[in-house]
Amino acid sequence: MRKNTPWNLLIFLAYAAGVILFLIPRLRDFGVYILIGAVALHITYTFSPRQRAAIKFLNARKSIEKGDVKKAFQFIVQGIALSQEKALANYLLSPFVKSKPHYMKLASMLENELNKNDTPFLRYIIASIYYQTGEMNKVFNLLKDVSKKELDIKTVRLLGAAMMEKGDYENALKLFKRVESKRKAPDSDELNILLGIGLCYADMGNIKKATEYYERVAQFNSSLPGLNKLYEKIHPENE
Repeated sequence: MRKNTPWNLLIFLAYAAGVILFLIPRLRDFGVYILIGAVALHITYTFSPRQRAAIKFLNARKSIEKGDVKKAFQFIVQGIALSQEKALANYLLSPFVKSKPHYMKLASMLENELNKNDTPFLRYIIASIYYQTGEMNKVFNLLKDVSKKELDIKTVRLLGAAMMEKGDYENALKLFKRVESKRKAPDSDELNILLGIGLCYADMGNIKKATEYYERVAQFNSSLPGLNKLYEKIHPENE
């Protein structure tokens, strides 16, 4: 399972500190208290709604890989009831070499669920599946009417990519610019937004701006998927 790093790191450090202090005779009592706190923290994390939802999404993935789409659907509905954190989609998605038809069937079942429970989160989950299966027109249709308030960076990544696939670089660029990060150390989502901006500029013929964004992304992650594509657009003579 993909780990929630801050929580796991905190729990690990608490256990480590407790053990170290326990081994020092004059600090042993304090070490016991730290270990008790670490256990309590571990239990709280394990049974938190977010973690329980992650297990549901992971079980959905396993069910899909076994071909049991109906069971996967049930797990996802249960997971959504526990948490609507968009990072949960990472537990569900997997390589589609053998499972693509099952994921497509699952997405269709979830679309029917929109008639009863139409939420931006459910639309995002469905769009994530279609994005991974290459159904970009379906991604666009699912997300194009999401309100501006609900257009967070993860949703913008999917919708912007779908717009680019349709050749609508100008509106994709406007969308990406709305969530562009100015942070000195951008995270993965933010880097992909910068990459999207660079690709839009390249496809619109603004090589100078495309190069600027290429360099911004490359300084943080030169192996980011898609970055080579931007480089080739900037330097077509090297193809």
